[in-house]
Amino acid sequence: VSWKGIQKMTPELADSFTGGKIYGGGQWIKNTGVPYNPGM
Repeated sequence: VSWKGIQKMTPELADSFTGGKIYGGGQWIKNTGVPYNPGM
């Protein structure tokens, strides 16, 4: 698809939106006992 405003996302860019990046590594989430996967 080549719609205006739509861009291809690389794995590296997608990784920047994972919980591990957004939530600072996620150690505090792991400490709560909530199931959590920091990456893709």
